[in-house]
This record gives sequence, C-alpha cells and structure tokens, in this order.
Amino acid sequence: MVIHTNKPNLLMQAWHINKPLATLVFLSSSIFFLSLIGLFADPRVTAILGTPTWAKTFKFSISLFFYGSSLLWALHLIEPRFRKAAGIAASLIGTMMSLEILLIAFQGLRAQPMHFNETTPFDAMLWQLMSIGVNIMLLGYIAMIVLVWRGIKHNPVLMWGVRAGFIVTLLSFVQGSLMPPPNAIQEQALRAGQTAIMVGAHTVGSSSLTPDAGSGLPLLGWSTEHGDLRIGHFIGIHALQLLPLFAIWLLGRRRAWLGVGHQIALVGIAALGYTGLMLLVTWQALRGQSIIAPDALTIGVLAGLIGAVFLSSFGVVAHARAKSKLEFNQ
Repeated sequence: MVIHTNKPNLLMQAWHINKPLATLVFLSSSIFFLSLIGLFADPRVTAILGTPTWAKTFKFSISLFFYGSSLLWALHLIEPRFRKAAGIAASLIGTMMSLEILLIAFQGLRAQPMHFNETTPFDAMLWQLMSIGVNIMLLGYIAMIVLVWRGIKHNPVLMWGVRAGFIVTLLSFVQGSLMPPPNAIQEQALRAGQTAIMVGAHTVGSSSLTPDAGSGLPLLGWSTEHGDLRIGHFIGIHALQLLPLFAIWLLGRRRAWLGVGHQIALVGIAALGYTGLMLLVTWQALRGQSIIAPDALTIGVLAGLIGAVFLSSFGVVAHARAKSKLEFNQ
C-alpha cells in the first residue's frame, strides 16, 4: 500500500521560496560534509597559518548554512506585497554567499589562506573577488532589513525578535570592516616598498607581518596569543538565529501574566545585552587581549553587563506579575 502525501519536503519548500538562497543552503551543507571528511582524512595545514586546511571551510559552511536558512525563514514571514522585492535582495545575497563558500572551499582544497592572502597574483585576485562579493551581499542585506522591518506583521513579539536579529547581524558586518585594512606593521612594510604576503588580519597586537599565524583555539582558530576580531563578528552574525529563537521561546512560555508588551521588552533587553557582548569582545580584541586571558577591566565590564541584563529582565518580569495581580484583584 502506497501512501501519497501533498506535503513537499524542506528542500522543495526552500527552492520554492528562493532559489539562490536554497542553493546556498544546499552548497553549504554539502561542503560541510566534504570539509568534515577533510578534517579527518587530510593532514595538511594551511600555508602561512599552520591551521588544519579544512578548518575554515568547516566553520564557514556551518555559518552560511544557518545564515541562508534564517533568511529563507524570514522571507516566508514577509507579507506578499513586499515578498518580490525581498526575493530580489535575497537572491543577491544567496548568489554572493554561494560564491564565497565555493572560494573558501577551493582555497581549502589548495591548503591556502582565503582572507588577506596576497601571496600570488592568483590568490590576491580570489581575495579581491570575495571582498567584492561580500560588499554586494551587504547591499542586499540592507535592503532586506528595510523590507523585513516593513513586511513582517504576524506577531509583534516575533516581529521584534526578527528585527533585532537583523540589526545586530548588520552591526557584526560593520565590525568585520575592521579586519581587511593593513595593520601598523604591514602598513609600515608596504610604505617601505616591501612585499607583504598578507594584508589585513583577524588578530590585533602581533608584531608579525603574518599576524594570524600562531596558536589558536582548536578548530575555531581564535588566537590564544593576541586579540581576535573574529569573536565579536561570530557572535554578532548569529544574532540572526538566536534573537528570533528567543522570541519564539518567549511565545511558547504561555504565561498569562506576561503580556505582549513585557515580552517585547524582554526581547529588547536580550538584543541590547547581546550587542553589549559583541562590543565587549571586540573592545577586548582591539586592546590586543586574547579571549582566554581577560584582564580585570574586561571581567568587570562583563560582570556589569550580565548584572544589567539580569536586573532589567527581573524588573520586567516583576512588573508583569504585579500588574497581573492588580488586574486580577480588581
């Protein structure tokens, strides 16, 4: 007996919503498995950096899978009258990010760094091509923010969770612009007419012309010797998933005393706290401080941030309970 169903699978649904974004999700998931095999089967290390050659491909395939999936989900929420324009912006993002993951995988296959690599004219050309693609993607993403802001009206709590996620992720893209310019050592070498094989860096505080070389956290690669701007960038990018998920979690709590206004306030506190964390680790990195060696000032600011989020959240919840009791007694 054969049971027929009219429900399309997830891949077909994604393809129907936006083909370039669906392609990005498919490519990222396929390259994830390729890189996972490479991590175990390929003992090579990346030239200059000394990191596992497939590590960057592995990390980016996961991030871009969630990025593309989140945008597909957001497109599904947008009202029909805004969906065509949002689809154009999303197609631009999907195309450029598909190019990015292919370039990263290609350089991983060659055991060459992708970012800031000026070793050969070919490597420099690939890096410039990726940089152009990222800037084009950013234009599409800004357009999507405008359309998401105007086009999602389903539920006010979810709406603000999605809006907050998009805005914080945009801030992380802005934070990423701190990495490509040459650092002081590289700039000095370039002015002296020397050849720099790496121009730009993820790390801050190294006196080397190849500042990203050196020890880092396993797989993540975040420097254990210097400040690392990738950490704030990573945190900010994934606001696109975590803040809407927090809004969905709040909606699932089904507390009669926690009204819509209070839920929106909690989403706002979460967004501000999340942004504060992104800015804190970026500030830490800009001071040349490794994530594993925070000083007293960094720890103090972190404690203050956690305290502010906790007290603000407690205040909102307490106000919601008090208001509910007052209304009940009346």
